[in-house]
Amino acid sequence: MIIFYVINLLAKNMKKASKNSFRGKVSRDMKRHKDERKSFGYLKLPSGVSALSFEEGTTSLHLDIIPYVVSVNNHPDLDGDIASKDTLWWKRPFKVHRNVGEDNATLVCPTSVGKKCPICEERVRMIKAGTDKEIYKLLYPKERTLYVVIPLDVPKHEAVPHVWDMSDYLFGNILRDTLDELGEDCEEEGFPDLETGKTLRLRLKWKELGDNKYPEVRDDIKFEDRNPYDESILEDVPNLDEVLIIPTYNEVMAKFAGIEEEEDGGKLVEEEEEEEKPVARTRKYTRTAPVEEEEEEEEEEEEEEKPAPKRAPVGRKAKVEEEEVEEEEEEEEEAPAPKRTRTAPAPAKGGKDKCPHGHKFGIDTDKYKECDTCTIWDACIEEKEK
Repeated sequence: MIIFYVINLLAKNMKKASKNSFRGKVSRDMKRHKDERKSFGYLKLPSGVSALSFEEGTTSLHLDIIPYVVSVNNHPDLDGDIASKDTLWWKRPFKVHRNVGEDNATLVCPTSVGKKCPICEERVRMIKAGTDKEIYKLLYPKERTLYVVIPLDVPKHEAVPHVWDMSDYLFGNILRDTLDELGEDCEEEGFPDLETGKTLRLRLKWKELGDNKYPEVRDDIKFEDRNPYDESILEDVPNLDEVLIIPTYNEVMAKFAGIEEEEDGGKLVEEEEEEEKPVARTRKYTRTAPVEEEEEEEEEEEEEEKPAPKRAPVGRKAKVEEEEVEEEEEEEEEAPAPKRTRTAPAPAKGGKDKCPHGHKFGIDTDKYKECDTCTIWDACIEEKEK
């Protein structure tokens, strides 16, 4: 009789446990929500690391750009000893596709890590099929860059390493042009160096795209002396090779074609998620000289640019909506490219296989402002796609 009672009791407890067992479930659910909170659009930031953003109306600031340790063999800037694995480098270029699918999602282009992208493949197919360039050029990914920066005078941000995600059009190209004017091997070129680096003084101008306002760095970047950083700061620097959320080929295809994911939330391609490595954040950093107050200057009036139309998936009715703005952080938006014209005369020099503006034909396509009115843009873009 006792044995029968014990067996029944055990059976009831097992049945109860099967219905109400939370072991393993609670921690897994909490980890999932924690990971979601740390995601910033297409960035998955390490614990304690914030993305840098600017309050509307900010017109002047100082930043220290800090290098990070490259952890991959295929960094986009890899060239001999430049950006090679286990060396220090100061930026992480990548590309994004905007307005993908019916919800106008922004996705990191898989080519950013050397993988195939169905959107880029569709663009190539359209070019070969003779599609109007005004259609297929909307499939080009936008070039952006990640930096590790220490903001020295940005409201609501401590002077500790942040991740700065910025369009090349709005900052990177301007910095490159500034250094080109200063000359090769200039002292300012060493601005990211821990020991002999420089503080960047940036001035911003604000633009509008729909209801969204975003900052563009003006072309008067200044380099100022600063205190050296100890190598120990690298312990607090996030690995820029690991923060991008890279969708798989099938995930991009599903979003691009408007295919719904499985009802159980499963992915088209199963991938193992790497365990996140927390980054300690205990230090604050200071610079040599105090930040001088900038004299107020009137902002130059900017001609309002008409944003390029957005693209819906091929085979679906196109719909044009305003750019999305992240709920928690404002994302800097790509400045809309002006519509190309063929009214500008071609320079005297150049030819069908040579850039009339002195750039690299078939390589530097759409990287310079001159590309917007270039008379041989069609030939240049075709050469780039070969």
